Amino acid sequence: MGERILDRLAAAEVGEDLAERLGLVPGRIDLIRAWPRGDDRLVLEYGDSTGMRVVGQWCADTDTLEGIAKETALVADGNAVALIGDARARVLLQAGGVDRRLPPLATLVRKRGASLVSHRPERRGVVWLPADAGGTYVKVLPPAGAEAALRAHCLMASIAGQSFAVPEVAAHDLAQGVIQLHAVAGTPLHALLPTTRGTQAAAFVGFALRALQRPIPPAELSAHGPAAEAATLRRWLLRLRPYAPELAVELEDLVTAVERDLGGAPPGPFTTLHRDLHDKQLLVTESGDVALIDLEGLACGEAALDLANLLTHLELRAVQGDCTVETAELAAAALVDAANPPQTVLRRLSAYAQSARLRLACVYALRPRARDVARRLIEKAAQRRRALPLGI
Repeated sequence: MGERILDRLAAAEVGEDLAERLGLVPGRIDLIRAWPRGDDRLVLEYGDSTGMRVVGQWCADTDTLEGIAKETALVADGNAVALIGDARARVLLQAGGVDRRLPPLATLVRKRGASLVSHRPERRGVVWLPADAGGTYVKVLPPAGAEAALRAHCLMASIAGQSFAVPEVAAHDLAQGVIQLHAVAGTPLHALLPTTRGTQAAAFVGFALRALQRPIPPAELSAHGPAAEAATLRRWLLRLRPYAPELAVELEDLVTAVERDLGGAPPGPFTTLHRDLHDKQLLVTESGDVALIDLEGLACGEAALDLANLLTHLELRAVQGDCTVETAELAAAALVDAANPPQTVLRRLSAYAQSARLRLACVYALRPRARDVARRLIEKAAQRRRALPLGI
């Protein structure tokens, strides 16, 4: 299988009839990103020449894929679903939120003015619904996941106080896996980063992060300590191996070193963690108010994890060309200065930054258009194995 399956899936052609059914422009569609679900299955996202997106799935076993296609078509009444490609690279495309595991998603997408924000087949979907009060985002998850997400939102709201905002729950139907959230004010830090407001916005985020990382996390939170972080990184390497085996071999020693660094020193004090904190999860207003979104990963663990993950994403934006290296460095310095982490956190930043860097390398290695990003992240990890992630 190797890297060749990603190469075979990297592009496809859709004719006029199929394009109309899927809401695309006829012609070539390109693979934007892929998420592995085991050694023999990928979740996919394609884009056409106008930027319209469509998600899909690939299975090594074509019979399995055709079974998924039939079940998905039943939910869609036969519309917005198509199998394309030959037997070696057959792909199920599913548009408009159609999903056999998330039945409410397509219904929500069909509402007047609705917009499908994101869709990871059979895992989660987000729909924007306009409203007089500013609109709401509706998350659709498997019911068990929706229950956990609702708990996380309610718990984070109790932690936030006046220090930062979180989306307020407008309504929910856990049996259907649906949670409706009011929109929060602000512009993502990712969008602010290359502007004149970027450094100041990063400082505002640092102040909010200091408030989040209270000394004693709520007892309800599950633990995500150094061993769990090392296991997460190892799982990503194992996910990558069937699809990019040569790269996985190259990463092996670096991952082993991170595992050793995470477990080889006393951990810092545990605190409240967002656990997926990056610049697209943080919204900042002109007055400096900060909001955190996508709270499903809420846990307790070392404060260095959230800070390192955010710093590494600032590094990533410079690698991607979204901002200059100098801009990313200034934002990183402002963030750390405002967060004012103690030495017990600072001494653990390097290990967690390396973990984030290598995990992101695995993620971007599965994106045909971004393999150079993965390569540069690996090079940085090799060069800065013992350096703090403050100099980009």
